[in-house]
Amino acid sequence: MPATFRAVAENSNFEYTDLQVDMEATLGKTDEGYRFVEVWIRPNLIIPHESEEEQARAIKLLQKAEGLCLVSHALAVKPLFKPKVQVGEARGRGEPLPVSGSEYFG
Repeated sequence: MPATFRAVAENSNFEYTDLQVDMEATLGKTDEGYRFVEVWIRPNLIIPHESEEEQARAIKLLQKAEGLCLVSHALAVKPLFKPKVQVGEARGRGEPLPVSGSEYFG
């Protein structure tokens, strides 16, 4: 999803500082064997400017990227999508994004 979002953001002239995507999946036994039965995609997008308009636009673009993502389309189960947008600066290479809470918009 990061590459898809990068293309969507670039095409939309949307400025962002950083993006980290966490994924979580649950395996379950089906008639065909073990498969993913639930997949969570949790993008955490950092934007440079705080405004409700920019945050709403960020969520919209994240949702668009999720809908276009080749990996999401390749899964047998529809991923559950919980984007989060924060205001801040880019992290250093290898550093985790700052977390200001565990709430996710959806």
